[in-house]
Amino acid sequence: MAVDLSRVSKNSAMGATVRSDGTGFRTWAPHAKTVSVVAGSALAAINEPSWRPAREDHLAALGDGSWGGFLAGVSDGDPYMFFVEGVGSAGWKRDPYARELTLSPAFPDSQTVPHRERFRRASACSNTASCNRRM
Repeated sequence: MAVDLSRVSKNSAMGATVRSDGTGFRTWAPHAKTVSVVAGSALAAINEPSWRPAREDHLAALGDGSWGGFLAGVSDGDPYMFFVEGVGSAGWKRDPYARELTLSPAFPDSQTVPHRERFRRASACSNTASCNRRM
C-alpha cells in the first residue's frame, strides 16, 4: 500500500501515531536523500542487501529535517522499520521514538512496533501527578 503524504505534517508527533485507519509516521533524518517506511510482510526484504523500497514507500521531506507519511492498514502492534538512503550509504533503521521493539528478530535486528496510546489518559490515572508524565 502506498504511503499517503498528505496526512502528516511537521506539526505531527514524532514516531508512529496509530489512528483508526492506519498509522502516521514521522522521523528525524536531516541529511537523508530519501526515507521510506516498510511494514508487515514487506520486512522480509531486510535480509536482501541489494533491496531498495519502491517509490510509493517514500516519506515526504517536511522541510524541518523530518520526514513523514501515513500508511493505511498498519495498526497497533504491527512491526515496521525505516529505510534511509543518504550520501554514500543506505540501510534499515529502527524508529528512535519507538516504545517497543520486537523480540524476534532479536536486537540488533529487532523491528519497531507502534502503539495507540502515547500518554496516559486522565481517566486511567489515580492521581494528577502520574497523569502528567509520559508512560
